Formats: sequence, C-alpha cells, structure tokens
Amino acid sequence: MKHLFIINPAAGGVRGHTQQIEAAIRAVFDGSGENYELYTTAGPMDAVGKIAGDAEFCSALRVYACGGDGTLNECVNGAFGRDNVEVCPYPVGTGNDFVKTFGKQAKEQFTVLPELIRARAYPTDVIRCNERLGLNICSVGIDARIGGDVHKYSSIPVIGGATGYVTSLAVNLFKGINQHCTVRCGAFEYTGTLSLVCACNGTPYGGGFNPVPEASPADGL
Repeated sequence: MKHLFIINPAAGGVRGHTQQIEAAIRAVFDGSGENYELYTTAGPMDAVGKIAGDAEFCSALRVYACGGDGTLNECVNGAFGRDNVEVCPYPVGTGNDFVKTFGKQAKEQFTVLPELIRARAYPTDVIRCNERLGLNICSVGIDARIGGDVHKYSSIPVIGGATGYVTSLAVNLFKGINQHCTVRCGAFEYTGTLSLVCACNGTPYGGGFNPVPEASPADGL
C-alpha cells in the first residue's frame, strides 16, 4: 500500500505550518519501510488530479487529507469510484467538522499517525450536488455564504481558527438572509425564497453547528 499525504499549505488560515506537518509524518514513516509520499497542493482541486494519477499505478492507495474539510472534500472527489483508494482525514484545518461526527475526541484520534496507518477502512455515503461530491454537509444559502467568507476572518490573529465562523455569521446576517433559488432533487423541484437548504451526511458543520443530529455517514441515505 502507498500512503499519500495531501497537504494544504493554507489550511487553518495559517500559512507556514507545512513544515511541522511534514516533520510529524516523517518521524513516523522514515525507516519504517512503508511506501509514502508528501504532496503539497498548488491550488484548489489540485489534489483531485494527483490522486487520480497515483491511483492508476497503485494497487492500494490510502490518501490522508492534511487540512480541513475543504481538503478532505478534494480528496474524496479524487478517490470516488476507485476501489483501490481509501481516504482518511488528518484534521489540521479551520473547522475539521466531519471528524466531529465520530465524537468529541475524534480530532485528536485522527492525528495519531501510527494508529491511522493500521486502521481498517469503512465505506461511507457521499452527497452528489451537480458534478461535485460532498462527504459531510452540502448547503446552499446563508450558511454557504458564511462558509465561503470564513477564511477572510479566521486568518486575522485576534479572531483566528473556528471563531472565524462566528464572525462570518455576524457579517452575513447584516447582508440579508433570504435568496431566490430553485432546488431540484430527483423528481422534486421547488422555486422560491429560501434562507438555506442543507443535505446532511455528517452532523457538525460551520465550526460546530449541528443541523441534523441524527445524520449518519454510513446509513445508506
């Protein structure tokens, strides 16, 4: 098996932490005899092409998404439909929301590399929205605008990290909540004014908000 670490240099709203991540990975893998590679993304969706390319030449590939939920999303989109590829979160991003589906200590557990490389893989559901796949929650409306703006604020030292979501929430509330949109899902279609629409595979998003507590990423729904 090849272990491929996809590293987002801008994850967490802090540039320059790539060296620390790489050092932690090398401390585990150097001298282990394991086949591994560190790959730093050059821009949005760069991970998709990298994973697709490696999958062509590896009988078994485990991809570690070293970043936040956005990095994990890219890795899922690159791995989907390839039976020889597994994806594992390595949560060093801003929200790291998907891993919170697995409990309060999940973020810490998903950064214990000696355990991750031996962990068993499990199938999970995904959400398809147009031509893009989502693993956690797919949302349209006020919450998506909040998520889109969060890195404007999480990179500010006095705000930082997950607090950026709360700041983005406050700013976007002043811009207005409702939007006119059309939603289609199978035979269902609705056109009108909506605040938000969200399809939930995982449970937390937006720094810890929990719109559908009963959602499960492996229930076939």
